[in-house]
Amino acid sequence: MEYFIIENNGQQAGPFSQEQLVQKAITPETLVWAQGMKDWTPAWKIAELKTVLETVEAIKRSEERRVGKE
Repeated sequence: MEYFIIENNGQQAGPFSQEQLVQKAITPETLVWAQGMKDWTPAWKIAELKTVLETVEAIKRSEERRVGKE
């Protein structure tokens, strides 16, 4: 499934694959829409994006640890 998002500047962007959403580092509050959805929905409410959000968080923690060691 491909997803559209509302970026920080308020602009709609997409479509994106789940892998691309990881690269864009979406947050739980990022508004997301996909075909078949009634309304824009925060990413944390979409079960299919749970892995995306967990991966983004893991990358963020890894980068914070790496920066902390420098």
